[in-house]
Amino acid sequence: MKYPNLFIPGAPKCGTTSLAYYLGQHPDIFAPLIKEPAFFGSDLNAARPRISLESYLDLYKEWKEETVAFDASTHYFSAKRAAAEIAEAAPEARAVIMVRNPVEATYSMYHQLVFNGAEQPNSFEESLDAESGRTTNAEVNRFAYSQNFLYSKIFSFDENIKRFEFCLGKERVRVVLLDDLKENPIEQIVNICNWLEIKVAPVYKFDLSKKNEAKTVRIRWLNTIANYPPAWIGNFTKPIFSKKSRVGVRTFLGRYNTKTSKNPPMHAETRRRLVNHYTPEIEKLSRRLDRDLSHWLSTEG
Repeated sequence: MKYPNLFIPGAPKCGTTSLAYYLGQHPDIFAPLIKEPAFFGSDLNAARPRISLESYLDLYKEWKEETVAFDASTHYFSAKRAAAEIAEAAPEARAVIMVRNPVEATYSMYHQLVFNGAEQPNSFEESLDAESGRTTNAEVNRFAYSQNFLYSKIFSFDENIKRFEFCLGKERVRVVLLDDLKENPIEQIVNICNWLEIKVAPVYKFDLSKKNEAKTVRIRWLNTIANYPPAWIGNFTKPIFSKKSRVGVRTFLGRYNTKTSKNPPMHAETRRRLVNHYTPEIEKLSRRLDRDLSHWLSTEG
């Protein structure tokens, strides 16, 4: 058994699900049954127990001839220990990090947490105001890691990217803008394939539909069962059904019970607040990528 050699650690709500879906179609890339096993990052704080090493490696037992196998757990991005733990377990591993305008990513993250049933404040602004208290008094939440509510930590791109570069080596970390993936997905996939030293030819036939877009839940309790089943359901079904079958049922229920939607417009004052907060972060990312990202500083929705 061996660890994966490619990680797509985030950032959350920055296109990691779409990228993982695209790369998973490549015959030289092995995609695990569970996209986000979240094995690394022992500092992550959640009510659910961490997946065991045996269960984690079992996800890759069918990895045979493919050159690359990935783990696309977005929680690794802001976890303090994940990058170092990955480097220790898989010294030759590489990482592709997806980023986008942190103002938009923060708003999208909030709505994802609402969809999950994890976020309790009645508004995005209340959630932002609550962050300082959550930093010092992290509460365990069944539906999310406590770190998920610390938006400014999640989208501290410079700090989190540097951590992966330090642990894996700069040459083993690639940063991709969601804007670029949206505008020309083929070009980005080709670039990544070349970087991974695998063949390019198949990518022109990939399904490039978007994944994990904004959505709403139809039935709340069914969403909970699909995404966060209580322990008794697992204890009952494990002896009867294979993991692949259980995941398949949960995936089907999740898809049936959701519909795509657009998040409501962000309040202008809130946008200005976030632009002011993230301006240093955007400027540092602009210098890192040698890209003009000044349009991210616009306060117009």
